[in-house]
Amino acid sequence: LALVLDVTGSMSSSNKIGSLKSAAKDLLQIVFGGENSVEHLHVGIVPFTQTVNVGSSRTGWLTGGVPSNWSGCVEMRSNGLDTSDKSISAARFVALKSGACPPGITPLTSSKQKLISAIDKLTPDGGTNVNVGAVWG
Repeated sequence: LALVLDVTGSMSSSNKIGSLKSAAKDLLQIVFGGENSVEHLHVGIVPFTQTVNVGSSRTGWLTGGVPSNWSGCVEMRSNGLDTSDKSISAARFVALKSGACPPGITPLTSSKQKLISAIDKLTPDGGTNVNVGAVWG
């Protein structure tokens, strides 16, 4: 299960981010129940703004070089590839050099507590690009 969560700046109004966090945690409570780990259940979290933070160790996925201060955020793929499932090798990503960078993706895990901790760290910032979140989800 991949939770693709909007953490854009608009989520700061009317406590939308609080509602998002509450709903995400409610979902985890439903699927995990009272257990911290359930066999064969893995959940990942993809916070997105106009970018997604894939982690700064994934330099092989970039085109155009790796900035020295790269935080791990990538922009959507260009030329229509933002809505494609072509492999990473077919179209690499552009590193975001500045601007809003959401928290990193939480890779698939069977730990409910790890997921709750990731949700607790979400804060709203930046613009919206749903495609980039959906692709990484």
